[in-house]
Amino acid sequence: MDPTPYPPPLEALRPRCEVRDYGKGCAVFRQGDPASAVFYLLDGEVHLLRNSPDGGTVILHRALPRGFFAEASLNTERYHCTALCVRPSRVLVLPRNVLRRQLEHDSAFALDWVSGLCTELRRQRSTVERLQLRGAEARIRHYLLTEGDAAGGLELRCTLSHWADLLGLTRETLYRTLARMEARGELDRSGKRLQLTKGSEPV
Repeated sequence: MDPTPYPPPLEALRPRCEVRDYGKGCAVFRQGDPASAVFYLLDGEVHLLRNSPDGGTVILHRALPRGFFAEASLNTERYHCTALCVRPSRVLVLPRNVLRRQLEHDSAFALDWVSGLCTELRRQRSTVERLQLRGAEARIRHYLLTEGDAAGGLELRCTLSHWADLLGLTRETLYRTLARMEARGELDRSGKRLQLTKGSEPV
């Protein structure tokens, strides 16, 4: 028996879906693959990646537990990016035809789906706002205040290297900036826990 809890809207779909486990570094799908399903992350972390013109990699989306990803596949024939597991991950695979029928015939499910899309849209807007800020400290403060609690506290759920990518910084710049903020008493770090201590203006 699968012990993983599912939100109520997905319970009706569960018998028609499949749960898959992926190891760190495995791809759920790759750019150009036929778009056959939408995914719900039960555990782990998945990044949606696309190659940039300069040869680098752009993180389009960071999927965390209890969140959908690849929603755009409902209206496309092929995936436009690669979904890479950055931690061991458990994924619920929702076949596209099954999800379409549920959205068409279950209004409560459809409303929950729209609510989730709205939440993700707000998160993406915060990301765009953050990447327009100048300076590593400003981006770090913005992230902790928008993604963490109201006081700027957050349990980091990724490596510092992955966090640097999300902030649009090099790893070296992130490490130096965190050390500088700690030395000035503006940031407390305890393992994965980060907490702003002063000078944190609302964003």
